[in-house]
Amino acid sequence: MPGNLNAGIRVATGEYIANMHDGDIYDTTLLHKWVSALEACPNAGFVFNAYRALDADGKERKIYREPLPPCSPGSVVLEEMFFKRWRFDSPVWGTVMARRSAYEKVGLFDERFGFCSDVDMWMRIAECFHVAYINEPLISLPSRETLPRKIAVEGRDLRRAAERMFWEARMRHYAGRPLQKGLALATHLIHVAGNRLFFLAINVRRRLLR
Repeated sequence: MPGNLNAGIRVATGEYIANMHDGDIYDTTLLHKWVSALEACPNAGFVFNAYRALDADGKERKIYREPLPPCSPGSVVLEEMFFKRWRFDSPVWGTVMARRSAYEKVGLFDERFGFCSDVDMWMRIAECFHVAYINEPLISLPSRETLPRKIAVEGRDLRRAAERMFWEARMRHYAGRPLQKGLALATHLIHVAGNRLFFLAINVRRRLLR
């Protein structure tokens, strides 16, 4: 995935670059609203939106929203949206529109993080730019029953990559602030322990139910 995204960014010529995944269902106004949101928030490095999850019958199962205004400082998004998530997940999914200047500033996707390299990218951009948000479910996500994932992703490897990615993001964000950096270290270790215990419990439960 990161290799494909980097190849696309290298050949793209526009001011705005949209990352869009096959299989997702897009509102017909998506690109227009993304551009409008970036123009309304000129310091934003990228824009994302709420998401609608669908069940196997194509009906709305859940809408994922974030408590964000249309334009937020990236530091706020990092500290309130990313760093408080003990599961190392992301409020921003893979589909966004970013400014070319943001990629020029922070560089391309880091292939060390594989399938979750996009999360690393959003955190790196948020470190340097504002973030725009549209509180509308402009993208609908089919269920795995309807559209199975065609790429095998090893859960353990993905979790270890996410731990490393969030660790680097915290150390980068709190560089030069020793007290906050120490607190971030403690928080990170607590999240790692909680996350690993969570998945250990899931694996134990699966074995007992066999």
